[in-house]
Amino acid sequence: EDTRLDRLKEMKYYPDHDSLLNLGEKAGDKNVYCCTLDWRLGQLDNAEVLNNYINDLLEKTGKSKVNIMGVSFGGQVVASYLTLYGGEKVNNAVLHCPALDGSTIVSELLKGNANVKWSDALDLYCSYDKVEQEYSVITDLLDISFINGFLMDFINAELLDFFLNYGSVWDLVPLGEYAALRDKLLTDGTHDEIIRKSDAYHFDIAAKRAETFEKLKSEGVDISIIAGYGCEPVVSCGTNSDGVIDLASATGAFCAAPDETLPDGYAQSKCENHCHISPAFTVDASTGYLPENTWFVEDMYHGLGVNEAKVNELIMTLLTEESIKDVHSSPEYPQF
Repeated sequence: EDTRLDRLKEMKYYPDHDSLLNLGEKAGDKNVYCCTLDWRLGQLDNAEVLNNYINDLLEKTGKSKVNIMGVSFGGQVVASYLTLYGGEKVNNAVLHCPALDGSTIVSELLKGNANVKWSDALDLYCSYDKVEQEYSVITDLLDISFINGFLMDFINAELLDFFLNYGSVWDLVPLGEYAALRDKLLTDGTHDEIIRKSDAYHFDIAAKRAETFEKLKSEGVDISIIAGYGCEPVVSCGTNSDGVIDLASATGAFCAAPDETLPDGYAQSKCENHCHISPAFTVDASTGYLPENTWFVEDMYHGLGVNEAKVNELIMTLLTEESIKDVHSSPEYPQF
């Protein structure tokens, strides 16, 4: 009961508060519950936590199903839960900027690259903290790129050994880079359990994402993804992202680099019945995990869809109603 929104408000503690407050307005505070997770744990462990939480919640409320939203790391957890435990207890699932295939920020830092785009990082911080002042002009006037060297030295000296013991860190390494980094960094024989669990996550869950989602849909789970794009990650690596999670990681879509378009003559190779290429010719959603149920919002920073009226309206509708079945259901909510 202490994780119900009305009780959280009494305690003045509601993590990811904008999402929860908006849900409270839509569904009523006494119908909204928050499963907080230990972000240090990997996906297998947190999926088990979520499974136990849902079982307890359904027993307590007498309901048979939940509607569930996962944000960022939470989206990765919800998808892992659905893969491991099935969707029979879930009606609608909305994954907002989910880290389904991790983030290149994590792999870049593990590889020793800390090319932080400080102006973008400050813009992102100001967006989260609702600060209207424009700080990025400072970084444009002053060359502070030298800080990156100190940052990487600090990470290597003080943090790397610490974070190598977190299952979540390894599960946030994209599938295509995981094996090489695992074999490079986990060599002292003390990480066997982390390797076992992260291998299972990458090869049994992440690698089969699209087919798992299609299976869930066929079983009646309405599952949707909403992702932002148009920015390079704050740790620069040339990919299209919402500043934190790469668009390809969140959605499985093929996309051009920031400020670029798809190659001349490019044509989508899947979903022949519908066009899933963005009007600006920058994203091909047909390659994604859920081509018919993924919405893309240009220039939306990570996790901030709940602060944009139309995007929040879409999220709440997908989560609490049955009126929008796919990206073709309503002209109010086009795919791009």
